[in-house]
Amino acid sequence: MMLENLSTNVLSSKLRTAISEGMNDYFQNEAKVINEIAYSPQKITKEQVQEAVDGLNQFLQPTNTSIRFEYHEQLNEYYVKVVDDKTEETIREIPSKKLLDFYAAMTEFVGLMVDKKI
Repeated sequence: MMLENLSTNVLSSKLRTAISEGMNDYFQNEAKVINEIAYSPQKITKEQVQEAVDGLNQFLQPTNTSIRFEYHEQLNEYYVKVVDDKTEETIREIPSKKLLDFYAAMTEFVGLMVDKKI
């Protein structure tokens, strides 16, 4: 009777170890696949970004929110514009368009002095 208990305990211990190792391998493989997908370098085009931004703008429009994503041509960056829906008046820009214009002018000035961008 004790031998039966001993062999069952050894068997269940080995089974637990095998299952545990198998699950660890499974989760490690899944994590590796997820990391490869998440961190693989992918070239995102300007058109894809613009399409995503247009989709966000369309998504936010029916909810009467007044958030718009605007593209700054000189810096190739997007900024957020908070607009009053009724009057179309700009309430706030994040970051400020004036600040972005100033940064673009400074970058251009430094580029003229150095003659290349770093």
